[in-house]
Amino acid sequence: MLQSLIGDLSVETFLADYWERKHLVVRREGEHPLFDFDERDIEARIRYSPCHFKKALRLVFHGHQVVREAMQESGGKEYDFDFAKIRGAYLSGATSIVNQTDRFSNRLLHGVRLLEKALGASAGINLYATPPSTQGYRVHYDSHDVLVIQISGAKHWQLFQQAVEYPFDGIREKYPVPPYGDPDHEFTLGPGDVLYCPRGLLHCARAARGEHSVHLTIGLQPLLWKDLLAYAIDAAALDHVDLRQSLPAGDLRNLNNVDKILEQARELLEKSKSRLSIETVVERFGKRWCPRGHFATPLPEASVIPREQARSLQPTSTLRQTKDLKVTEDDHWFGVEIEYRDHPFVLKQRLRPVWDWISKQESFQPQDLAEHLRKDDDPILFCEYLLNNGCLEQPT
Repeated sequence: MLQSLIGDLSVETFLADYWERKHLVVRREGEHPLFDFDERDIEARIRYSPCHFKKALRLVFHGHQVVREAMQESGGKEYDFDFAKIRGAYLSGATSIVNQTDRFSNRLLHGVRLLEKALGASAGINLYATPPSTQGYRVHYDSHDVLVIQISGAKHWQLFQQAVEYPFDGIREKYPVPPYGDPDHEFTLGPGDVLYCPRGLLHCARAARGEHSVHLTIGLQPLLWKDLLAYAIDAAALDHVDLRQSLPAGDLRNLNNVDKILEQARELLEKSKSRLSIETVVERFGKRWCPRGHFATPLPEASVIPREQARSLQPTSTLRQTKDLKVTEDDHWFGVEIEYRDHPFVLKQRLRPVWDWISKQESFQPQDLAEHLRKDDDPILFCEYLLNNGCLEQPT
C-alpha cells in the first residue's frame, strides 16, 4: 500500500530519508485504486449519513467557519446536513471539509488500515473540496504527518520552513506559526498526484485558477517515545505502590513544596527503574494499542466493492440486504452495524423506514425505492452508497 503511494521510491528509502524529515511529491497522473473516491461519494455521505461527531463537516468561507444552523436540513436533527445548502455555499466560494471520511467508505477504510499496519501510526482521512482560486486555510503546520492524494481538479501548494521539530497535539501554544518569507517550494498537484508533508512543516494550498479541487488528506499520528515512556510509568505503578500515592497537600506554587516534590520524584523514578522491565512494557504497550483499531487488519476483500461495480447499477439491477447485519438505534441516528466493522455504518434517522422496507425484501431493484425516498433523493446514489459500504450485495 505504501509502495503504491510513493511511486518508484523504495519503502526503505522513504522511511530513511523522508519520513518525518522532508516532503515528497509523487506524480501518478491517474486514480489510485485503494483511494478511489469522487464527488458522488461526497454527495452520498452528506445526503444519507449524519455528521454526528464534533467538526465532522465544516464550511470555511474566507477563513471563517460557517455556523452549523446554516447547513442543517429543515426539520432534521442537528447532525443532519442539507446537501443543497452545502453545495450552494461551495459555489459561493466556501471550502467544504468532511472529517473522518474513512468511517463512511469501506474503500478508504481498507486503505487506511493498510497504511496503519505499514507505518505503525493511527490514521484517518479528511476530505477537502475547494472552489476555483480559493484557499481554505492560511499558512500553518500540522502536529501529525500527512499524505495528500489529489482526487480531481488541481491545487497549488506552497511549502515553507520547518516551524518546530516533531510537534504533537497541544504544542502550538508554545510554538505558534513563526514569521515566514517566500516559499521554499511551489508546485501544483493534479488528479492522482501524492504529497507527503512531515509534521511541523509550514504550508498552505489554493485551488488552481479556474479549477475546483477535491483532495483527501490522510493524517498519520505515529506513536511517540513520550507515549511509550508515559505508559512505562503507568505500567510501573501497577506494581509500585509509591507511584500510586498523591502528591503532598498544599499549594504547588509554594517553592518549599516544589523542592520536596522534586526530591521525592527523583527518588521514585530511581526506584521505578529497578522494577521496570522494558520488554514487558513494550509488549503491554503493543497489546494496548493494536486491537483497538490502531494498526488494525485490512477489511475482507468481499467488503471492498470496486467502484466500477457500484457505478454500473441500473434502476432494474437486483440487490438484497447483506446477511448478518445488526441494527442499533438511539435518539439521534440509527446504525447498520456490519460484524467485521469496528464502527457501525450510520444512516440518517429519517431513512429508518426505508431500511426497514429493504430488510424485509428477499431482493429489490433501485427503482422500487422511489416511493420510499424523498423526491430529492436519488435511488441509484442511495443504493451505490449502501453497496459500497457492505450493507447491500448483488446476488450472483
